[in-house]
Amino acid sequence: MEIEEIIEDLIEKNATDFEISKVIKEHIKAYLSSLNEIFCRKSR
Repeated sequence: MEIEEIIEDLIEKNATDFEISKVIKEHIKAYLSSLNEIFCRKSR
């Protein structure tokens, strides 16, 4: 499920800002951790 869909679902369920921000934070962490892998592949 894409982050947009997850956030839309949380908004529909009247989730708190904290719950939504946790989802965003998790996705940012996953993105940042994937950068090393992406750049290592390109440098080969």
